[in-house]
Amino acid sequence: MILITSISYSQKNNFDYLNKSKPSTHNDLSTYFKNKISFKLLKDIKYPLGKNYTLNLFFNINEQNEIYNITTSFKVKKGLYDAIVNAFREYPIEKLKLKKIDSKKRYSFQLIGNTVEYGNIFYCSSIIITETLPVCKPCDDLKHYDDIDKCIKNNIKEFIIQNLDSTQISSYKNNTPYLKFNLSINETGKLNFAINKKIDLYSDIIANYPDFESSAKINDQPIAYILELFPLKKERSKFMYSDLQSNSVNDFTQFITDNLSQTFVQNSNLNRVNNALILSFELNKKNEPINIKTNARSYDLNREIITIFNEYPIEKLDLRDRNRFSRYSTSILFFNNNKTGIKTLNQFNVITPPVFKGCEKSKNIAALKKCASTKIKIHFAKRFDSYLPNKLKLKQGKKTIKIDFKIGVDGKVFDVNAVSDYPRLNKEAEKVMYRLPITKPAEQNGKKVISSYKFPFSLQVLSVKR
Repeated sequence: MILITSISYSQKNNFDYLNKSKPSTHNDLSTYFKNKISFKLLKDIKYPLGKNYTLNLFFNINEQNEIYNITTSFKVKKGLYDAIVNAFREYPIEKLKLKKIDSKKRYSFQLIGNTVEYGNIFYCSSIIITETLPVCKPCDDLKHYDDIDKCIKNNIKEFIIQNLDSTQISSYKNNTPYLKFNLSINETGKLNFAINKKIDLYSDIIANYPDFESSAKINDQPIAYILELFPLKKERSKFMYSDLQSNSVNDFTQFITDNLSQTFVQNSNLNRVNNALILSFELNKKNEPINIKTNARSYDLNREIITIFNEYPIEKLDLRDRNRFSRYSTSILFFNNNKTGIKTLNQFNVITPPVFKGCEKSKNIAALKKCASTKIKIHFAKRFDSYLPNKLKLKQGKKTIKIDFKIGVDGKVFDVNAVSDYPRLNKEAEKVMYRLPITKPAEQNGKKVISSYKFPFSLQVLSVKR
């Protein structure tokens, strides 16, 4: 028989921080965090199964040498995460002893480790890890790690499309619209399929892609760079903010213009790839904005925009409808023709996730998504053949199946794809997910749209008593 669980989060990379970043409980970073964050917050950390018992911190640096995008290698409770972000933001950047501050790099270090004697403790790296992406001419003008990464993927994607004839593209889109490539840029800058991930149909195209000028690096040492690519998939963000009607003269735009400093506008770190600063929010029962967020590359700019937004009368905004399950968004700043200006949507973009049967009374979007996740897990646990692993004579231990699927405009599941080391388990998982009950589909701006889900399920194979 089997015990079914699920995994929600995983480490961002497999770098060996313990041996290569010289962590210590007594260095300046460890001492700083010990003095800033309550030890009680460390007690409830849940480490991903099968991973090292460490929590790593990742961050970027913008063109003004400000730290932003502080994230952890897996999800922790909000209280601990907020405490980590607030503490690290106050830490002097010069004390990190970086060889060179560079917005084109991503930085990381080990933050917390788990010990037998003391449990979770601050066990910070003494050496900050720097990650550099492969270098190619089409992306030379970009100055941010995430933008360069996106540019590299877009260029490879465009190269693939350009080298397929129109008949092939039409055929592939109809049969495999979400075809995934697992690629690797090796230490010499050559693009290849990742090991055991070769797709013969595209081999010649990938082999002919121009070499990169230099490879990816970690702490200046060349490494292979692994990337996933969906060459036939449409970019969602471009539809949302480039195609929707925006305006530089509406009342909300004017309010932002009157209250947001031009220094913030010019230092917004936007460019041709990351061309819009987006503000998004939900509404509570009183139709008041909650969970307000932006994608600003500066914590100060993020705070300033949210402060200004909170001063604007919510009733004056055209939100199409008001729904506790919807998330509303608009551009605030837009980069076009090498200039950044203030521009907002006339009608806010509105996205409502699918509503599963039994989840209609959820209090908000977070509760709705949690309810949906629970319904899917229960459905899987009830209908998956629990005796199958033993029928297949699989060894004891955890077997992970990664499942992704879509819910169409008719509320039915389609395009189910299960991936594991066991084809028969994949087939069973796909059969189970296709039987998921019809649900109310997602909507965007009043129109029904397709939504995507990803769920890793863990099957714990137990021995059978004879």
